[in-house]
Amino acid sequence: MKRLTLLAILFVSALMVSNHVNAQAPAGKKLLNIAFESGFPLGNAADVYKIVLGGSLQAEFPVKSNLSVTATAGYSTFTNSKIDGLEGSGFIPVKVGGKYYFASNFYGIGELGAAFYTGDGSSTTFVYAPGLGYSFPVADNKFVDVSARYEGHTGDFDRSFFGLRFAYSFGF
Repeated sequence: MKRLTLLAILFVSALMVSNHVNAQAPAGKKLLNIAFESGFPLGNAADVYKIVLGGSLQAEFPVKSNLSVTATAGYSTFTNSKIDGLEGSGFIPVKVGGKYYFASNFYGIGELGAAFYTGDGSSTTFVYAPGLGYSFPVADNKFVDVSARYEGHTGDFDRSFFGLRFAYSFGF
């Protein structure tokens, strides 16, 4: 996890230096982003799994100059079981929410939705996900977005986790 975070920081730094882009704000822009997500399970899930891996797409629609509505969908899996013979637990999160830009590129995000679990004994749970992030400009209307969030899953087996999201955003 530490290596992944360090690599992401180096990647973002290299993009910023190589493009010499004047600082621009993503606030007030209609954006689409594609992301790699990683995290570690919390609660009951931490007793069973070691890591969460996945990907997602997120659309952002401005409502005001510093407030946007978001829609996110993807696929993630709890993996690297701590119990021999137990396989990963995949899920499809579908969420809607809001993103508020505190400063030009720094934001808070909150989303609500559902997680549809795949595989044996699949179920659906309510999901809530508050987080903080920063969008680094890399070109006109293009950003590298890095965020951290807590994602809570309700239900019989708590599959909550703390996650990092590394995304490439572009206007549409």
